Amino acid sequence: MLPKVSVIIPTYNRAGIVERAIRSALAQTYPNIEIIVVDDGSTDDTRAVVSRYAGVQYCYKTNGGQGSARNAGLQQASGEFVATLDSDDEWAPGFVEALFKLITTHQLDFAFCNWQQETAGGNFYNYLEHYIGNHCPYLSFSHDSQQVLSYEHLRKIYTAGCISPSSALLFRRSILHPWNEEMRIGDDWCLLLDLVLRSKPQVGFTTELLWTKRIQNNNIYDGRNRYEVNELLYISDIPAMTRRFDDVLSESEKKHFASLYARALVACGLDYPQVSRSKRAQKLALALAADPQYLLRTLQERLVAGTRQKVIKMILRYQSVSPLRLRKK
Repeated sequence: MLPKVSVIIPTYNRAGIVERAIRSALAQTYPNIEIIVVDDGSTDDTRAVVSRYAGVQYCYKTNGGQGSARNAGLQQASGEFVATLDSDDEWAPGFVEALFKLITTHQLDFAFCNWQQETAGGNFYNYLEHYIGNHCPYLSFSHDSQQVLSYEHLRKIYTAGCISPSSALLFRRSILHPWNEEMRIGDDWCLLLDLVLRSKPQVGFTTELLWTKRIQNNNIYDGRNRYEVNELLYISDIPAMTRRFDDVLSESEKKHFASLYARALVACGLDYPQVSRSKRAQKLALALAADPQYLLRTLQERLVAGTRQKVIKMILRYQSVSPLRLRKK
């Protein structure tokens, strides 16, 4: 018999959409799967919804965040391989089978796949094609291909950002350890950095589209407004991860994380007039301490751009009264 794969589905107050995730896990072509739904303190009828599906394990816990929900599922898991499916996402039927074959063929520790990313307008785009083309020029993209990453590329990818959110991954259980429950929304990225920076795993990916990430108004990341993402991920989680990995990050990697932090502070201070003035002033004060050159350069650019717009408006206003004419010599 093929090794068991444990599928952990953390959820919180998503009774209306968790069934889609459950059904996509049940529809997998890989034959040996256990499904564990971890209810992170829901107050809706999630329990009743999950009970409709025979064989699906239901685990209730008090609310503690997505990291703690994944850890509760990991404690229940009995498989040699582990995948976590967010309750607002949906796998293609061949997700587990494709990643299992990729891992076992190349003796990998974990693997991830490509996906369709929904936009706010309801359209979809090929995520890895977009990401690799814009952020990983050292990787090639070809449709439905498999690639094993060198450690150099692996480290570059995951210190730059989280190229593979939770629903994209299949792990060997032997390499996994608990998710960091202190993370506000970056628990998947923090776990991957733990593995990459400390364990130097063997990792590969497929560009085959094997799941769909949808936009909901309660997504942990995509459903939030940009101010919240900046505050929770870049201003809260990034400094915590920098401290966590201080002993293994290079100086250039630390500078990259510091830059992400400073840029988020400046954005929160300048780009959201609906936020109170005191909160924006606090963010700018932190930005001044973190990266004064970036803050001052941004202010200068904004000032120049604002002045340019004022001059253009003045010219257009003048032309509407007395159109400018070129003199003939």
